[in-house]
Amino acid sequence: MIAAAGALSLGVAGVVATSVATFAEDPAYGTINQDATGSIVVHKHLKNATGTMGKVDGTADSGGDGVDGVTFKAYKVSGLDLSKPTDWDKLAALADNIPSNACADPAHPTAGGGTTTLAGLSVAAYLVCETEAPADIVEKAKPFVVTIPFPNTTNGGEGKWLYDVHAYPKNQKIEIDKTISDQTVNGVGLGSRVTFPVSTTIPSLDADTNFTYFYLRDQLDSRLTDGKVDKVTLGADTLAENTDYVQSNTGGLVVVSFTRAGLAKLKANPNKKVEAIFSGTVSAIGDGTIKNKATLVQDTHYGAIPPNEPPSTPPTEPNNPPTSPEVSTDWGNAQLLKFDANSGAAKTGIKGAKFKVYNATDPYAADCSAATKSGDAITLNNKTEFVSDDAGLVAIDGLYVGDSVGSAGQGSQGATKRCYVVEEVEAPAGYVLPQKTTTGISVSKGTLAAATYSAEIANNKQPVPQLPLTGANGQLLMTIGGISLGLIAVGSTMVIRSRKRSEA
Repeated sequence: MIAAAGALSLGVAGVVATSVATFAEDPAYGTINQDATGSIVVHKHLKNATGTMGKVDGTADSGGDGVDGVTFKAYKVSGLDLSKPTDWDKLAALADNIPSNACADPAHPTAGGGTTTLAGLSVAAYLVCETEAPADIVEKAKPFVVTIPFPNTTNGGEGKWLYDVHAYPKNQKIEIDKTISDQTVNGVGLGSRVTFPVSTTIPSLDADTNFTYFYLRDQLDSRLTDGKVDKVTLGADTLAENTDYVQSNTGGLVVVSFTRAGLAKLKANPNKKVEAIFSGTVSAIGDGTIKNKATLVQDTHYGAIPPNEPPSTPPTEPNNPPTSPEVSTDWGNAQLLKFDANSGAAKTGIKGAKFKVYNATDPYAADCSAATKSGDAITLNNKTEFVSDDAGLVAIDGLYVGDSVGSAGQGSQGATKRCYVVEEVEAPAGYVLPQKTTTGISVSKGTLAAATYSAEIANNKQPVPQLPLTGANGQLLMTIGGISLGLIAVGSTMVIRSRKRSEA
């Protein structure tokens, strides 16, 4: 342990170096109280841009946000007696590396802003190990050595011993982001795919630190089927599946896991963005809102890793892994009523009218009634035509409304409705198409209640040639005509007889 304990973490290396120099100038070792006990106060913070150093007596902090939940343990270094000057010389001759297996069981987690105290320590040298950290912390601090007591070189305390020593190892934090691609590119009807870009920035690891595993995970909603990863990129480069990463789908949990070759590429490209495009098919709309978020599960290892050793397996249920913001995509449906124009207030439904659905030229207009169609007919579950049933209902289930993220220039973010255009392409048998065959409709997320319609569209009956008059009116005219002819005949007979009498 002594021979290996020389690599010191950021914020501690300078402290130990100072102690060696101090003892070279002031060999008054006899002033140490060998019966005293002291403590190591660990301040755990994120690395900050200023590089501010803390002070060993605790009078100044090193800046950066405090990190709770990081676990430390102190191991007493055997074979050293700090009452002997020669053993202090051994501290000055420590090697430059600490083996990766130097640290063991977790103890003393940081809390209350990233501070923990390892108390009740007798006079000795201690190897301090960071043994566990929250899942969003990358690159554990390297093990470092602290002596109890420690020479004070600050605030006028030169020449005095510190029995409560403050150390400031630093960490990096890793975060994950998630968005939704422009849905109009993938389709706006049920059966279209939704794509979710998930990304994180690769941290800068020290030369002796390597990723042990790196997983991007997305638990897709049950309404998103056939989940998979379409593509993974690192900066401007597209990574190769089954070479740099593999993917899996178990019960809708889609996982990208990086291979050893992929992990090496991640380390070699610090500060670049790695992005995985997750996708799923919208198979149902339910309440209309499909929510989604992704997680990142990673860990690092201090020390070399054999190149042929496969990545470690992360825990099945990682403890509070970095989680992306929750995003959602909203869907709704439309219902049309096709009825007989001559049925009055009853609006009797008629069967067999055929409709197509189109995007609106201005899908997020304030008023959808004047919407005009744009592009080709929309496909919903492999259908482009929708037919009225016996009751005259035309069901158009599954139309995109908007999302929680939005695409530039699309107006979809936070949208409560979206405009579409329905076009009647074929009237029921015995009816004619309306003079205006297109109708603008408004679609909101969720499912419309029964007898609630996006539009009510009337049809008139087809005009037909006039039939011959064979009804009661025709019979009356024929009767009147017959009587008239009879009267004419009687009159004619009487005239003839009158002439004959006159002649006689």
